[in-house]
This record gives sequence, C-alpha cells and structure tokens, in this order.
Amino acid sequence: MRAEYILLFVLCKVLTSEEVPGIVYIEVTDDLLAEVDERYLSVALGAGMVRNKWEGFKFQSSKLHTLASGLSPGYLRFGGTAADFLIFGESKGQLDKLKEEFLNPKPESQFYMNENDVSLLYKFAKSTGLRLLFDLNVLLRNGTAWDPKNPLRLLEFMRSGGMTDNLDLQLGNEPNSIKHHSNISLPAAQLGRDFLMLHDLVRHKLGLQTCRLVGPDVTRPHLSSQDVDLGSPSPQYLSDYLSTVKGKLDAISWHQYYVNGREATVSNFTSSLVMNMLPAQIEMIKGTIANAGYSALPVWLTETSSAWGGGSPGLTDTYADGFLWLDKLGVSARDGVAVVMRQTFYGGHYALVDNDTFFPRPSYWLSLLYKQLVGTRVLEVKVADLSDKIRLYAHCTGRLSGYSAGTVVLYGLNVHNEAITLQIGNPLQYTSIDQYLLTPDADDIKSKFVLLNGSLLKMINDSLLPILKPRRLALSENITFPAYSYGFFAISGAPFHSCTQ
Repeated sequence: MRAEYILLFVLCKVLTSEEVPGIVYIEVTDDLLAEVDERYLSVALGAGMVRNKWEGFKFQSSKLHTLASGLSPGYLRFGGTAADFLIFGESKGQLDKLKEEFLNPKPESQFYMNENDVSLLYKFAKSTGLRLLFDLNVLLRNGTAWDPKNPLRLLEFMRSGGMTDNLDLQLGNEPNSIKHHSNISLPAAQLGRDFLMLHDLVRHKLGLQTCRLVGPDVTRPHLSSQDVDLGSPSPQYLSDYLSTVKGKLDAISWHQYYVNGREATVSNFTSSLVMNMLPAQIEMIKGTIANAGYSALPVWLTETSSAWGGGSPGLTDTYADGFLWLDKLGVSARDGVAVVMRQTFYGGHYALVDNDTFFPRPSYWLSLLYKQLVGTRVLEVKVADLSDKIRLYAHCTGRLSGYSAGTVVLYGLNVHNEAITLQIGNPLQYTSIDQYLLTPDADDIKSKFVLLNGSLLKMINDSLLPILKPRRLALSENITFPAYSYGFFAISGAPFHSCTQ
C-alpha cells in the first residue's frame, strides 16, 4: 500500500510553564492500521433496571428513541452484575418456584423479567437501529454446571415472537471476579464448558445461526499490585477459558474502567497517565488472545466508562468526561479493538442521557459527532512531541458523514492548560478543512452543557436532533485546539488511497 501522507505542523504555544519555540510535526500516513466494526461505538443498559421497574426509563419516549437512533448502527448490551441474578418468569409465584429449582448462593438477590419486559427491550433496540446483546445468567447452576432450563425458556419465547433476528448472547458478567458479589468461584474451564452447552443450545437445539456468541467478559487486566480486583487475574482466566471453548466464540470480550467513581477527581479526566492505562491493558488482553491462538477473532470491549461504581457525579455527567471517552475511542480503534460499548446509555452518573430529563449529556453529543463523522478504517498518526498533551487519531470518514470518499477525519483532545495551534503544511493540496470543535459552556470543564464551534448544542424537539454544522476554515487558517478542548477536523482533498478503495 502506498504510504502517502499529509503533514500537519503543530505550532506549540506552550509546552510547559516556559515558552518553547519551534514546530512539531504530525504525520498522518495512508497505511491502514485497523478496521473496526460498523457498530464500533455502542451502548449498554444495566440489567438491574428491571428489578426497579426500569427506574424511569420510558420505552415509549420519543426523546429516548431519537437519542438512541442517533447512535445507530450500534449494539445495545443488556447486562452487568445484575444479569447473573435475573430469571425469566411471568409472575412472583413463578419466580419463587424458579428460585427453588436453581442453586444460587444469593437467592434473595434474584429477580425476574417477564415477557412484556423482554418484548419492550427487544423492540426498543430494533426500532432504534441497535442490535441487542443479551447477557444470560451464569449463576443458574445445577451442581457445578450451568443449568440452561430458564435461559432456554427465554430464548424459546423470543424465537416464537420473532425476536431472534436482531439478537446476540453472552453468558455471565465478569466471571473471574464473581466471588466479589457471590459466595462462589467459577473456574475458567467450567465457564468454558458452560459456554459450549450454550453454543449447542443456540446453534443446534434452537437453530439460531445468526446469533453471535460473545465472551467471557473478564475484568480489566491488572497493571500493578495496587490495581487488583477480587478474584482471578483476568489474563490467566481468559487464557484458561479460551483453551476450553474449542473455537466456538464469535468475539472475545472484556471490560475496562480507569478510576473508582467514588474517589475520582477532575484531574483524572485530563491525565495522560490515566489515559495511558488503556493501551497497556489492551496489549495484555491481545497478548493473551494471541498466545491462545485466537488472534483472528474480533476483540470487543463490552462494558466500559471512565469511572466504575455507577460513575462520578459532577464529573462523568459533564464535559470533563469527554476527554477519557474520546481518547478511549481513539486508542481502542488504533490498537485493534473492534467494538466499544459505553456503560451506559441510560442509568447512573456515567449515562449519556440524564436520568430525569432525558437531556443529552456532553458525552452524548461527542458520541453523536463520532457516529456521524468517523468511519471504520483507522489510519496512523505520528506525533513528534507533546504526545502527553495533545492526543490525535485519524480515520477515513464514515458513510454517514456526507463527505466524499478520500476525506480523512482527524480527531483528538488538548489536555494542556494553553491553546495549541495546528498549522497545515502546503494547504494547496487540500480542498477544504471543516472544524467541529467542542468546548464547555462558560469555559467550565465541569459544565453539563457543550458548545459546537461556539454554539450551544440542544435538541430541536423530542423527535429531532440538530444538524451538527462545521466551521469551514480558510486553507491559510491555523487549526487551534483551545486549552482543555476536544474535537474533529474533516480534511478533504488529501491523497489517501486507503479511504477511496
């Protein structure tokens, strides 16, 4: 492949507290680094919402439909810790009977999901262009093995109602640390045998050939002795699991968060040290997968956000959250993760949508821009300096962008406390440069409102999202990243053959 490139010249106003003269070169090559899934940016709903009658989530809300549709195509994962306490049943009496059938260490934590719940969830996903990824309860045990009777009832009901053509499945949530919330350990080899039972049930007993089977949803790998979850280390657990499943998986999944939501500070969200945790964790996961001989399978990040524990109020629901979120999207695509599922679309302080008003939070608008501009083909960006202050990624533009083939979108963030100016070298080779710059309202990094090129973003009405208009830059004009800002730049006319094929 031809390695033609454009050079972006970065004039560094301030690198440290002292003025630093000179130009920093950024190279975007035509070499294709990776290609992600068309549903790359996806979202989740916590299964625990069912326990509390969906916690205010309104399936018939036109606003929620509009906001979810804006993030299509994508996956809607229904899972989390509560998924391992969910039983499919029609009534309280039936639930009590079901509880007696299964060995579960915490029967008082079990709850049921009835037929109407399942239908509402499935129809919401399909009507908004999202593909449902349903996490089945792995704690329904019959001795040491998984008992599939109740999941089979669920899947038979879904099949009879025509609800399996837009469905993929998982079995269990974070099994390597399941002892954290249940008084049992689930060995990886046993989970692998349980998965083979699910595979046989789905492929042969039910005949569902288009339903992807994804697992095992291990936790983030440990980077140090201070970064330890309860349970088995995820790389070893993943390795043992993969040695058991006999190639029956369709995708390999794991989870990742940066910080504890109860302890998070605003500085965590702009810290390059925090951001650099993710590439190291991806390398550990992919290394484990390669050593197990599964490198050909796609890697999915099926649950992720900035802070675990439901997020951090005043941080994960504000503009500040966008730094870690956009960097995660850039790093994961660059390093070969095929799908990234945001925890959550609704529910908790890390949701993209406000729990009471359904008002889109800043990271929703960031996600919407990403969906509309960024395509599946990932290009390489080389930053000569300032890599800890300005973090940049590049893709071919997506089919939803409206740009012609060959257009490249450069996106990223400035986590420095001074503006950084990008000056394009030889502007005559480009036909246009469009800026989509996101900044916080009133220059408050903890604002719950975000501006696009200086204009406040808000829905036109419950059924209509605004048109996300760029600012067309003069070819002689510098590109400037203000202090603590992030955004996208669509560059047309550059000779990127990877984006035209």
